Amino acid sequence: MRRTSVLAALTLAAACRPDANTKPPRTGTTESPRRTQPDLESLADIVEGRNATAPSLQDGMPAWVTEAFAIGSLPPDVGEMRSAIGAWRSLANDAAITTRLAVAARLGRLAIAVERAGDAALADPELLLSLTQLYATLDVPQLLDPRGLFGSLITAAATSFARQTQEEQRAAELYAWLPAALGRVPALHRHMLARVMRQHVAGNAATDAEVAELLEGLAALEPPEQGNPVRLRRAALELRGDDAPATSHRELASACFVALDLPCGDAELAIAQRMTPSPDAKAVTRTKEIEAERALAVRALELATQRGFDDRMTRAKLAVSLGRVREGAEMFAALRRDHPDDARLLAGQIDAQLRVDYDFQRAYQTLAAAPAELQHRDAASLELFAGVRCVHIFYAVLPASRGASIDAMVAAALPTLVPLRRDVAELAALGVEKGVVLEFALALGDELLPLLQRGDQAGMIAIARGLLPRVVELRKRVPQSVHAYDLMLAAVQFSTDTAAVEAALAAPLPAGADDKLRLRSVMTRLVIAVALDRRDAVAPLVAEIKAWPAETPGATRALALARAEAVNARVLGTLEALANAIERQQQALPEQPQAEHVTDLCNVATLLLDAGEPATANEVLAMAQQLAPDDAFVLLIRAVAAGDRNALELLSSNGESQVAIAASSWLERTETNAAKRKQWVQRRKQAERSNPLRARVLPTELGVGASAELNLGVGYSTSRGLELQLAAAPTPRVLPRPPAAAKPTRDAAAKRR
Repeated sequence: MRRTSVLAALTLAAACRPDANTKPPRTGTTESPRRTQPDLESLADIVEGRNATAPSLQDGMPAWVTEAFAIGSLPPDVGEMRSAIGAWRSLANDAAITTRLAVAARLGRLAIAVERAGDAALADPELLLSLTQLYATLDVPQLLDPRGLFGSLITAAATSFARQTQEEQRAAELYAWLPAALGRVPALHRHMLARVMRQHVAGNAATDAEVAELLEGLAALEPPEQGNPVRLRRAALELRGDDAPATSHRELASACFVALDLPCGDAELAIAQRMTPSPDAKAVTRTKEIEAERALAVRALELATQRGFDDRMTRAKLAVSLGRVREGAEMFAALRRDHPDDARLLAGQIDAQLRVDYDFQRAYQTLAAAPAELQHRDAASLELFAGVRCVHIFYAVLPASRGASIDAMVAAALPTLVPLRRDVAELAALGVEKGVVLEFALALGDELLPLLQRGDQAGMIAIARGLLPRVVELRKRVPQSVHAYDLMLAAVQFSTDTAAVEAALAAPLPAGADDKLRLRSVMTRLVIAVALDRRDAVAPLVAEIKAWPAETPGATRALALARAEAVNARVLGTLEALANAIERQQQALPEQPQAEHVTDLCNVATLLLDAGEPATANEVLAMAQQLAPDDAFVLLIRAVAAGDRNALELLSSNGESQVAIAASSWLERTETNAAKRKQWVQRRKQAERSNPLRARVLPTELGVGASAELNLGVGYSTSRGLELQLAAAPTPRVLPRPPAAAKPTRDAAAKRR
């Protein structure tokens, strides 16, 4: 947690530098016909509600933040705000949390700068509009609720910092302030939007469209039970007038169906369909979703007067499916009063609560307060119970036990582990693949725990060595499980049975594999090919990546090709391959790299050194070091680039075995004194023995190693049920290759004789 938290703090700092490439504020006075003038002032009162005196983000902010993040000298800047909002909207769906945090920090810094400028600055309508857009961008309830999962992570980080040295006191203060600040974003969003609505005068096509977009954005966040999404979307349509796209009518139709207003929904959907006689695939898909919502609404209305248990439970489920989650939670709670031991009702209530506020703490409290013996424990209920219990262990129990002994941590988790095991065993018995895999993982943990408690490294290595055949058997039980496949990718790295490793990796991907699993698979096979010195297997892997399905995200394909071509450049050893690899790396890296790109930055820096471009390599390394100042691989490449033997000597004893091996090899090859060379040989051999868990020594003679990233987690998603994350795939690292062995000096030769 400490390393992750420090990295997050550094990411915040990096994100808070001004962007030199800001765009000027947009202007425009293009007139377009209006249909009607919406009563925005009355609607503003509904939007604002109790948020008329919303506090600012900077309330409670540590004083040093102003100076450290250069907020005091930052003037309100519409162009910079629009640029930051664009950066957030352009983030990929699978963007790393550090990347999201960096952009969110940039947005927050700009918002605070405007707040500090006071009401006088907000007299500028464009600045007021931009600030509202910025708050709207930050208003992501599932991420920013202090009681939710993201808030729990921040709180855990703050708790961790509080137990550490005084030098990190500022980081502790930062993390103590952030949850409360983030929790104020929804109120600030609504307060500023209400202000915009009261001041807005319709008639300017550009600003009408921007205000309409804000109304539609809030409509997506507002609970539907009171009808606000319909009001907001209808007002947005009126503002857009003749410029209103089919999408706006389509989304109003959806809001109407969710509000159980069939005539309204039918009318708006008909308009949308008339406007798009030849809809694209996205429009077709969305229309089908809305038609499904209509069918749910029809069924809910049919059951409105029915009082039977099954009908009431079905109606509660329909309410949740329609997004009427508060209503659904109340329905399930009412049913539970008469049937407290029904697992389906308990799961339905918790699921609905999570859709309201993503508050896993409350979800666990509801689960823990339920009777121990529940009836009707179906697969959906068991997935929710297991997921909520796991989240409680990972984000409440273990952080609270930080610093305690392993025995104490196990004792703290035991009250949750016992019912969790029962949930998982029942899931596995039902044949649910996630249950089967999680049961396997828990059994593996049972074997490892006593070895970990007594520090039995040999025993743990023996389990790791024998893991592959067990995972192969697991895959026979659940052949299409992506989670079992991920376990296999981890197991091949520990196995010394070359034939078994190659056979396992030759198996096809599961049918449900996504682009992320495809990437993990090819990276594992790439590293194993190099580790086994199967150099002829690298080029086919490059070709495989190029032949990936067309729907594979371009960024994923570019990243995979960059890493594979980097390894291939070492295999081929030609200038052409080297130039191609450098070009691939530059294409794959984003304009503003984040922490997850440090390995790739190191790879391109090493390739640039191979190409005789140390100046450019140092520029790349400077970016990597800014993102990860203490990363041993970054320090290694910088030391080689500078020819710094003192730094290399320090790194030869580094705890990261691959760094120690590479540094020792470099010193060994460049040492002219025979006695000292022998010292570096011994140091290298010692480093090669320092990581016995990995079955094969890395880096290889080609100078190719691998970063080991272990992502283990279990949780619950309201859309996907129980979620497992068992990824342990490596990322290829291209390390500086030692030069040809230096010739010993005359003194050294004489001493040898």
